[in-house]
Amino acid sequence: MKPKIFLLTLLAFASIAIACSLFAPREPQLISTPLVVETPGETFISPTVIWTTSPTVEQLTTFPVATEIKTQISPTLFVPPPVTSTVEVVRQRIQFIAGASSTSIEGDIHPGEAKEFVLHALEGQWMMVDLGLPNEGLKMVIFGLGDGNYLLSASEGRTNWQGWLPATQDYVIHLISETTSLHYYLSVIIPVRIRFQPGAFSETIEGVVQSRTVNYYILRANVDQTMRVNIISPNHDVLLTIYGLEDGSPLVRYISGDTQWEGRLPATQDYIIEAVSVGETTSYIISVTIR
Repeated sequence: MKPKIFLLTLLAFASIAIACSLFAPREPQLISTPLVVETPGETFISPTVIWTTSPTVEQLTTFPVATEIKTQISPTLFVPPPVTSTVEVVRQRIQFIAGASSTSIEGDIHPGEAKEFVLHALEGQWMMVDLGLPNEGLKMVIFGLGDGNYLLSASEGRTNWQGWLPATQDYVIHLISETTSLHYYLSVIIPVRIRFQPGAFSETIEGVVQSRTVNYYILRANVDQTMRVNIISPNHDVLLTIYGLEDGSPLVRYISGDTQWEGRLPATQDYIIEAVSVGETTSYIISVTIR
């Protein structure tokens, strides 16, 4: 019987040992489920703890401190908005003298100063704007006051512009000097369109031109047509200039002293006709014939 008693005793101790090992408390295992908290320039990741064994009372009341993981990231680049100029700008209304198709404005502008001029014009008119001086720290901007569309932006760096107007509205000519004091001479030209009556091949226009200025006209004609232009003035001091709008090819210049021209047209395009005064303010009659 003694061997049996010894064997039973040995089995009992073995069972107790196995039971103790099964129910002994174990260290918790951490499974990280990242919780991201962002601050400017930094990201902090704090792991969430999941218990994989039955916790003891001490384990429930003592929350394990996770190791803090800090990841440095590059901050987002902040681009400040454009600075709006606080310079007060007074807009000056441009008005042509009765019968005139151009005007000139003369003045001075200083560093940091801006000037604006506004004029009303019609859709489809041709407009020419020129400051008559190179870009020496002076910028010019042209835009429609009604639709806000730019005809000339400051980034183009030009002090002249010409083109067809897209809408009937007021147009703003904005000048700003960056670094230099300048004396400017702003010229604005909107030629008068010559249109023949249906079935007609000639047109006569009466006008008045101011002393030492120019009145401008524009008309459409086709290649190989024959055009004749004649200007009559009391003192024969209103002379003639004609050139192609697209190709710039001159047909006659006022410096030749001519008051009339006739010839075959080289291209289908608009042509500019100038009545140039070389004397005092005077009246004139201009006649145009195209066959």
